[in-house]
Amino acid sequence: MPLYRYRAVSTTGEVAVGELDAANESEIVDRLRDRGLMPMQIAHAAGVAIASSGVVASKGARRRWFESKTVTRDQPKVGPNAPCPCGSGKKYKKCCGAGA
Repeated sequence: MPLYRYRAVSTTGEVAVGELDAANESEIVDRLRDRGLMPMQIAHAAGVAIASSGVVASKGARRRWFESKTVTRDQPKVGPNAPCPCGSGKKYKKCCGAGA
């Protein structure tokens, strides 16, 4: 597996620099996130130095960070004039949906 150098920032603002073996850059991103680090820059370790200026991440990693996720419901959506699912007998909009 190729060796990658990374620069990442922790939640406290400390910058971490290191090297990891991985199949690709997205695996490095996943490992760093598991450690609670936010990757700023990832590069092949073979003769490439990470510059202290500029924040670089692969386009695929950036897209995955901001990728929209599909939300699915377990039950059908309750309309405002439908009976409340709590069983009170009132309309949803007058019962549990009053604060929504």
